[in-house]
Amino acid sequence: MSVRKGSRTKARIRAIDVLFETDERHAGVRPSDIRNTLDQRREVSAAQTPLPAYAIEIVEGVAAHLDEIDDMIESYSSRNWRRMPSVDRSILRMAIWEILFNDDVDDVISITEAVGISDSLSAPDSPAFINAVLDRVKNTHREKRESDGEYLDLAASEADDTETLSGSIDAAYVDEYLDD
Repeated sequence: MSVRKGSRTKARIRAIDVLFETDERHAGVRPSDIRNTLDQRREVSAAQTPLPAYAIEIVEGVAAHLDEIDDMIESYSSRNWRRMPSVDRSILRMAIWEILFNDDVDDVISITEAVGISDSLSAPDSPAFINAVLDRVKNTHREKRESDGEYLDLAASEADDTETLSGSIDAAYVDEYLDD
């Protein structure tokens, strides 16, 4: 029984195809290499369907942030990242871009998708490796957002709201009983 893939999953796979092709063609991938491959893939031929808009967004995003993404792969990988399989590097680039630069996709969904794609495209040990790297990226990114104040301190705000709500309820009951 085959697993049905959604449009975002298909777009991710197509983006990985473009990133993989670029990685295989060029030693030391540069953003311009990625953009050139993307431009070639945008040309529709009879043998290939057009790239989905989300695939284009991913590839353009990876090209725009390639150095930062590759630095993260190098920092969080236990392997020599330049010697890892191109498909793993391409999957990591796609997922790290989603985690760091695409607020429309939850980090956990991006990781789950990347692990699932690696399960079907890469070596048997790749899903665990990719999951570990992306989990470290996600946790570091979350800590950075929290330290930058992007997240509210929910415990404090909930406590304030609870006291306000409690006071309002008490006042309502007091007023109700006073009227009797």
